Amino acid sequence: MITDAPDTTLTIAFLGLPARDRQLFESFLGILEGRVNLHPRICKPGEPVDVLVVDADVLATGTPQRLPPARTLVCYGDGPSPGDIDCVTLARPVRFWDLQTLLASLSGTQEQGSKPVAKPDTRPGRLYDLLSDCDRSAALTIDFREFTLMTDPGRNRYYFPARLVDLEPICRAPASELQIRPATAAGLGNAARTLQSGPLVRLWWEAAISGSQGKLPAPMTIETPVSLRRWPDLGVLHFRDHYPLLCAQIARRPVSPAAISQRTNVAISDVAAFLSACMFCGYLNIEEERAAHARDGAGRKPADKGLFSRIRRRLGLGSTAAN
Repeated sequence: MITDAPDTTLTIAFLGLPARDRQLFESFLGILEGRVNLHPRICKPGEPVDVLVVDADVLATGTPQRLPPARTLVCYGDGPSPGDIDCVTLARPVRFWDLQTLLASLSGTQEQGSKPVAKPDTRPGRLYDLLSDCDRSAALTIDFREFTLMTDPGRNRYYFPARLVDLEPICRAPASELQIRPATAAGLGNAARTLQSGPLVRLWWEAAISGSQGKLPAPMTIETPVSLRRWPDLGVLHFRDHYPLLCAQIARRPVSPAAISQRTNVAISDVAAFLSACMFCGYLNIEEERAAHARDGAGRKPADKGLFSRIRRRLGLGSTAAN
């Protein structure tokens, strides 16, 4: 946050946001209200708008001329490109860290009628992308501002000078704020003695949850059946109440993300983040991996499968075909 600029009030208006997202914005703005140099508040009728947050689907309609005038336009969510519309993007669902970073970048940097001095890269979760391109079996040092995070696959640990909950900012930071390099044996030894540590899978999980941005990982689609290869680490499941519920849906049989969302009433973006984390941590089977096994049994008759077939074999009755 900017700390040496004069206090700035930012009036904020919304257009086309779902009620749930609007409430989330208002809750976060209530927390931010009154912080040093940053006083965001909901715009009153007839008042000039500093920041207009527009749902990506509204921008995709191609009617920017009907948007209320505002100093800064924020495209909320991942939708079709708004073309030549000059705007800043904010990923859905909104997170407190992203909103604070965005508003802080605007406070104290503009004059009435001007555009932002620079468009910050507010897309969260770049660590997820960087780690996807790295050899995660190698020990890594990840620098972020004044913090250093180290991974030690040999011991299956990560080292960080703060609590696990404080990993979220580094997992959601843009790539420009991160530096990844190989870790040395001496550095890992010192980190093991002086820093807090946790299971490495919890870092992978948080990076994927933060970095997936509510999108399904390739090659998965909303209709691709998925199932659990093994139950996730119990330490990551307590972070969200819906994680165990989602696990139960895919623990025994493949289910599509669309069906998971419908059956559990969990938003599809949250389902996508959960499945991304499961896949990133090696917990997930996708249908393509199971297709060969399914084809191998495609020619069998139903009586040859399942509980009744096992009972028949135990009794020496053989298969239906043998009868």
